[in-house]
Amino acid sequence: GAMVDIGGNIRTFGTPPQNAARWQIGLQDPRDEQSLLMTLVLDDMAVATSGDYRRFAVIDGQHFSHIINPQTARSVQSLSSVTIIAPTAMQADALSTAVSILEEDKGLLLIESIPHAEAVLVKQGLILKSSGADTYIQPR
Repeated sequence: GAMVDIGGNIRTFGTPPQNAARWQIGLQDPRDEQSLLMTLVLDDMAVATSGDYRRFAVIDGQHFSHIINPQTARSVQSLSSVTIIAPTAMQADALSTAVSILEEDKGLLLIESIPHAEAVLVKQGLILKSSGADTYIQPR
């Protein structure tokens, strides 16, 4: 088995080390880089996260995400973090950006319409999830 991580886009394949049941992936708290929000458990799936906490600019004291809504030409502001679990890394990456732009209501509707895709969103410290996301979240 293998886990490939390309800057926050992760794809898992096969059996994890030491015959662990599933791959474990820590999801960073977007407001505290020293803390994990939760741990995801995957097997033969991909995960990608988009957010406003790694790539951003501060202009005149205001925080701007690197993700731009093409309809408004403005930085997205609603969601701190969007994590997508999907069968492929390309799908997870594209959906994490799309959901960031669509925001929580339309974004979760999109995810619910796509087979085998799940989402974990963070908005002002509140965690929002798609209907099947708990399947991939390790209980604490």
